[in-house]
Amino acid sequence: PDEAKKKVNDLFHSNKNLQIQFKELTKNSKLSWKFIGNKVGLFKRIRFGVIYLEDQEYEPLHYHDGFISFQIVLHGSCVLDECDKLEIKDNNISYKKHNRVTLNENDVMLNYSQYRDIHGFGAINGPAYILSIGKYYGFLGKFKIFKTKLKTNNRLYIDSSNSNKISENTYVSPLISEEEAYKKYTKLEM
Repeated sequence: PDEAKKKVNDLFHSNKNLQIQFKELTKNSKLSWKFIGNKVGLFKRIRFGVIYLEDQEYEPLHYHDGFISFQIVLHGSCVLDECDKLEIKDNNISYKKHNRVTLNENDVMLNYSQYRDIHGFGAINGPAYILSIGKYYGFLGKFKIFKTKLKTNNRLYIDSSNSNKISENTYVSPLISEEEAYKKYTKLEM
C-alpha cells in the first residue's frame, strides 16, 4: 500500500499540467462533489471527481465493498480516519481502527477491499479540495450478486458514537442510513 501511494504521488507530481488542470476544477466551486468523468465497462466502473469540504466539515465514516480508490488533497488540509473491516453481521460492522492522520496538499489516501476499506475525512484550517478516483467492481461497476441477491456496492455508514470496544483498537458499531450519517456526523470532532 505505501508503494502504491508513492507511485500515485510520483505520477501526480510528474506532470505539472495535470496538477494545474485538476486545480482549475476547484476554482470558485463549492459543490460537495464535482463530477469530472466516468468510464463504465461490463464489470467495472472508473469515476473521477473533486470533493469539496468546508472548514470543519466531515465526510462520515463509511465502508466500501468491491472497489479501489485513491484521493489526493489538491488544496487545504484534512484529517483522515481509517479502519479495516473485520465482519458485517446483523446490521453491525466490526473493524480495526487506525490512528487519525493529517493530510496536507498533495498527500494521498488509498483505500481498497482488504486495506483501509473504511474511512472518513474532514477539512481543517480552512476548506479542502480532494481529487477522488475510484474503480468499482461488479456488473456495470455497480451491482454484485451476493448470496443470490443483487446488491448495489454503495457505501455503508457507521454509527461510530454508538460503538463498543471489543479489544485493543477493535470495535463493533451499528450501520446507519446515509441520511442519519449526514445528520449526525458532518461536523468534525477533534
